[in-house]
Amino acid sequence: MLIDEKFMVLYVKCLQKCGIDIPKTLSPKLFKSYAIYQILSSIKSSSIQSPLSTAEFGVFRGVTSMLITTILEIPNQHYIFDSFEGLSKPTKEDVEGSTNPASGGEMSPNFKHIQNLFPNSTLQKCWIPSQLKRVNALFDFVHIDLDLYDPILGALEYTIDKANPGCVIVVDDYNSRWPGCIQAIREHLSKYQNLYRLHYSTLFGNFILVRK
Repeated sequence: MLIDEKFMVLYVKCLQKCGIDIPKTLSPKLFKSYAIYQILSSIKSSSIQSPLSTAEFGVFRGVTSMLITTILEIPNQHYIFDSFEGLSKPTKEDVEGSTNPASGGEMSPNFKHIQNLFPNSTLQKCWIPSQLKRVNALFDFVHIDLDLYDPILGALEYTIDKANPGCVIVVDDYNSRWPGCIQAIREHLSKYQNLYRLHYSTLFGNFILVRK
């Protein structure tokens, strides 16, 4: 896969803003970010409405939210949902068949750091899905990076009636380490497949859904 030079310049800037070292080798994360870059660029070029509304469930160190807010720019509305206490406790859906199961509490972002990175975004500190609060927005792009069955299924349920027509939902970690992610997407589609124009997995571990 050829990588756009404009993306590489932007990606490096986003890493630097988030305080992350530039990787010395290519990784699946780079290609996943490139797919998101292409989707966001397409949304921006084809959108006739302003502002756009976007969301990220699971911000970690902020790179994807930085891509979103940099490409789409202010005054678009961006929402960040995260416990800021790491992963929730895995369920049996997450553990059975996993090549490297999580134990809970990993990957905890620093609230103040994320708040400083995104002063114009709306942050909701909450466990997903049990503490999610409604927001007055219909989303045009959503990134879900929650790793585990319960929060991914909850985020998809939350998003389904808050998505504008054509909204693109990207779910990260669609791979064998995270069987709960795969199970959550399967269950979600078993109920709501008719509400999506298309859905597919990518080679690098994203699962993409496009709302009708």
